[in-house]
Amino acid sequence: DDDTSLVELPGNESLVGKVLDDKYTIEDKIGQGGMGTVYRARQKFIDREVALKVLRPELVQEVAAAKRFFVEARAVSTLKSRHSVILHDFGVTSAGLLYYTMELLDGEPLSKLLTRVGALSAARAVAIVTDVCRSLHEAHALGIVHRDLKPDNIMLVMDDGQQIAKVLDFGVAKLLTGADSTTLTVTGMVCGTPAYMSPEQATGAEVGPASDIYSLGIVLYEMLAGFPPFQATTPAMVLM
Repeated sequence: DDDTSLVELPGNESLVGKVLDDKYTIEDKIGQGGMGTVYRARQKFIDREVALKVLRPELVQEVAAAKRFFVEARAVSTLKSRHSVILHDFGVTSAGLLYYTMELLDGEPLSKLLTRVGALSAARAVAIVTDVCRSLHEAHALGIVHRDLKPDNIMLVMDDGQQIAKVLDFGVAKLLTGADSTTLTVTGMVCGTPAYMSPEQATGAEVGPASDIYSLGIVLYEMLAGFPPFQATTPAMVLM
């Protein structure tokens, strides 16, 4: 469909207190990142609390980007691992905002834990990496590559009396490049986070499952050492 409404995107104003797509009442803002803004919302008809992410308008200023989003969201919605965040719903509002909803987690991002305590014990680091590997194993078997694995996208939560790791934001970084493109930037953004990017990402080569494993290796290094292996004063220098 040539739905031109997809490109008529509003600004970045807060949605707190509003009803999105006649289905979700936005209750509070949880956080904001390079991809968009995350809100706590309530799904009206079944009274379920969810985490709702609205993608930044400048990421999806063309219909092709919106179509890529829907293709990727459908794929991610098939993930069933307890170590992958469950995707509930996705859609586009009449105003052209692309959004998706996922399970609302009560936990802490790995990035926040590392900031607070520094390096982790080997046993704890291995437990977290093992959980992430279980998530990636299922995703890669289904042809889904994360593309932006980093401590911010690994959530530590309690599940059945034990702490486990869950992976967030599968495939969302694909919006920045498209299915067949090797271009690194759209609207000046890098696809991925420089400190955790694989060499193939940094050079614009084709990205596959091995890229996620490389990024996970960087995360493991940071958990054990307290800092990532590649550091520099600018993102470009980190990539080099």
